[in-house]
Amino acid sequence: MKGIELGISEAQWDLLPNLMEQHRRLRTEANKMHNPLILQVPPEVASIIFKFCAPHVPFNPEDRSENWAIDVKAPLVLGAVCRGWRDIAWSIPQLWTRSCQLPLSVHVYIDEDAPALSLYEKQIIDILNQHAERWETLELSIPGPLMNMFKCNTESTRLSIRNLRLDSGSPYHCSPDPRGEFALGNLLPEPTNVYLRNRLLNSVSISWSCVTFIDVECLSVGECVQLLHEAITLERCQFYSIYRSTNQPVESAVTHPRLQDMKLIVVNSDTGKQLLDHITLPALQKLEINTNLEELPTAELFAMFRRSSCRLKEFAVVSSDFLDDEMCGLLRELPHLERLVLSPISRDKFSMSNFLTILSNTNMPHESQDPATYFLPHLRFLQIQMPWEIEWNLIAPIFYPLEELGHPRRRPLNCARFVMPSPPGSVVEKEILLGFLAILEAGLELEIFCLDVDDDFELIQASIEFYGLGDDGDSDEMDLE
Repeated sequence: MKGIELGISEAQWDLLPNLMEQHRRLRTEANKMHNPLILQVPPEVASIIFKFCAPHVPFNPEDRSENWAIDVKAPLVLGAVCRGWRDIAWSIPQLWTRSCQLPLSVHVYIDEDAPALSLYEKQIIDILNQHAERWETLELSIPGPLMNMFKCNTESTRLSIRNLRLDSGSPYHCSPDPRGEFALGNLLPEPTNVYLRNRLLNSVSISWSCVTFIDVECLSVGECVQLLHEAITLERCQFYSIYRSTNQPVESAVTHPRLQDMKLIVVNSDTGKQLLDHITLPALQKLEINTNLEELPTAELFAMFRRSSCRLKEFAVVSSDFLDDEMCGLLRELPHLERLVLSPISRDKFSMSNFLTILSNTNMPHESQDPATYFLPHLRFLQIQMPWEIEWNLIAPIFYPLEELGHPRRRPLNCARFVMPSPPGSVVEKEILLGFLAILEAGLELEIFCLDVDDDFELIQASIEFYGLGDDGDSDEMDLE
């Protein structure tokens, strides 16, 4: 083959076509010898193998990366190996969804700083538009002005889009792009899953009536309230980098009867207050709130829980500043809570010692106590992350009494996870460790991870190894008495 390549470089024009054909035939034979398996098995078998090599790229609105831009190239990589592989790859409709009326997953990524589209790229978009009625998943990560290039160019009476992702602007800045409008023509898509980033809500022409999940980033409070008004079937929502409405008043408050799960990340505390003042969520079961290291709007949360009368089961407060007595008062409004995650940022405001002591003192309410006054009577899981140490002897008592694990009045807490700085020597005192081991032996779960050590460093296990209290340890040493 090297001889032919040398001849090609030196050949006269009339001999070049013959040498090129010889070179092509030799390369084809060489590729067959390189990997004979695929080209020797029946095409049906090779097709199955290729399908495994080119996995389906599902729409995952919670995946905020752009890994799909790599995955969708798999069919092209397979076809680039040799002519035989290319013939097989091009004959598999599931790789290309180009046959009959199979639904299409369309992923388009164009960098914000990319030059103007070429004629070839515009022709590709025109071809995609001709099959708009078959779009099942549409993901556009493109500059705003290009949004209006995607249209429904067919005479179809209905669109099939179920998953929609529209992303404009820089991935590192919250800056809604006012340019361009997503509108497919006279037909309104009716997606069930929607992801919007750096898009003004009014620049997206879709029907919200079928949406059950939304993930939006960089919207104003007014737009969030408007969205809750329109998405009447919504069950889960994630609001990221929400900012306060200042230029125009927020329209009337909204009561959403179906929303069960909400994640709320606001740019500051005032934004959280404004949004919470305008929403009522009677079906809410799961809430995560992050105020970006500012004060938690405790009073507004309290009022929202009161008017919603929701049976909240999961509550997470992340990267927020709050007082321990305010948090305890708020938690008393959540008697159905089963999972609690707290991430306080100020040691001066939140006393972990006081909070753990309250938990320990309310493990088993007195028989004469009014059940309506129980503190977190259904709590099963607790996670606390903070940048300071606590008194280690306050952790184990939140599980007590161990001999009454099946008692109907005992709080059913069976799992606790703490994330905090490591103690001196990265081990706990042996007496404290024995209390932890008694909890583990009772079938409960307790984990302590340290912020300043490797992610997989678990303090209890490290302390067990340090003191030699593994499976061969003396069980008498583990008696709390």
